[in-house]
Amino acid sequence: MLPQIQHTNKTTYTYNTMIKTHLSNSNTNPQMALEIYVKMKRNGISCDNYTYPFVLKACKMICGLWEGRQVHGEVMKAGFFDSDVFVRNGLIGMYCKCQQMSCSRILFDCFHGKDLVSWNLMLGGYAECRNMVEAQKLFDEMPERDVVSWSIMIDGN
Repeated sequence: MLPQIQHTNKTTYTYNTMIKTHLSNSNTNPQMALEIYVKMKRNGISCDNYTYPFVLKACKMICGLWEGRQVHGEVMKAGFFDSDVFVRNGLIGMYCKCQQMSCSRILFDCFHGKDLVSWNLMLGGYAECRNMVEAQKLFDEMPERDVVSWSIMIDGN
């Protein structure tokens, strides 16, 4: 059952907070987070660049590829695809977790604002899919590496 929300509190911030709350360590319920997102959309509340990373995290937690693709479409429509590294990394991470590495790679390759998180998400995705050949190629291309990068490679071999 969805929590009741008073009409006066129907703001993007309020919904984002409720979605995030259902993804915290002490209260993890990604399905509820997705239900709140759906209710947000139905109520005509605008999503922002904070909404999508939370929702994509919920999709990632349940390996919800279908849900993630729906959110991907919303991201494209909303115009956050090219403008926000957190949204883009959320998409890359969701596709990696759902073992859709070709989708992740397309997003990654088309993204000119990659950060270390972007690289590590792809690296971890390849390692999780047991494709250490591609992981090694990507690792060799990385402009910088950190302890996460090295840990992924050591654990994957």
